[in-house]
Amino acid sequence: MYACLRVFLRCWIGVLILLSIPGCEQIFEPIEDEEKMMAVSATFSPLVDVSNPDLGFLVFLTPVVPFSDGPNDDFLADALVELRVGNEPPETLLAGTIGTRSVYASFTKPQIGKAYTLRIQDDLYGEVEATDRLPAIIDGAIDGYADLVQTDLPEGKKRIVFTLDLHIQDRPIEDNFYHIYVEYRLKSDPGFRRFFQVSNAENNDPSLTPYLLNQSILMDGQLFDGQKKQLKLICQADLDPGQEIKDVQVEMRHVSSHYYEFHRTQAIQVSNGGSPVAEPTPLYSNVKGGVGFFGGFNPTRDTIQLN
Repeated sequence: MYACLRVFLRCWIGVLILLSIPGCEQIFEPIEDEEKMMAVSATFSPLVDVSNPDLGFLVFLTPVVPFSDGPNDDFLADALVELRVGNEPPETLLAGTIGTRSVYASFTKPQIGKAYTLRIQDDLYGEVEATDRLPAIIDGAIDGYADLVQTDLPEGKKRIVFTLDLHIQDRPIEDNFYHIYVEYRLKSDPGFRRFFQVSNAENNDPSLTPYLLNQSILMDGQLFDGQKKQLKLICQADLDPGQEIKDVQVEMRHVSSHYYEFHRTQAIQVSNGGSPVAEPTPLYSNVKGGVGFFGGFNPTRDTIQLN
């Protein structure tokens, strides 16, 4: 079973792009050097990746490192990672790899409304625990696009810019938070996802927060509770010579409050860049005994062609 999982995950490079926007798996805190804390970056969804729909839970484990130490790729390879649901016997997640990254994973499919508890034990970093629920699926779709402009760049490259119209019908429930990715696939490589840089075309909307490198948008549905939210996003991509876009796809994730708050505070930390004049923002964590997040999301996808 372990060998099968390892082979399967090596083929599963697409989802790594979604889950590892720079910094997502590297958790930094202003800790003392002698402290040993576990960093957890874990998500679960009934459809984590459309091309590899079997997996439901992904867990990345590293030590927490001080800000000054820079990127950290030390995977905790000998941990016991268990998934618990109510009074059912715990399931042990299996270790494998996605590309060059190590991960613990499960084929269990989460169900809406159920509480899932992640419990991790490591001889050096102790025990941590986190619990979250899967949000319901949402009503969201692409409405169209406008103002498509192509600009020639040096060395034969080409820049594509357009405005994408879409909507989300907010659910007036506790976890009405969203995460939106806009991606494109090339005719020459349709199996690989690439991401547009996105920005809010209408500006000054407090419910929208650009995520890391402007590659996605976080949304606070509490600011348009129960309403249909119309969005206009400016999308930009630079293409190498000869590349042509096959289609544009949007993934609209209905995410838990734990998922949202971790990514929101992480984006603020990265955008501040350690500025001495910016007030430090604590990194949100729902991991007891460690740092990081265990969060559920339920995605809705839509596709459009650029003429």
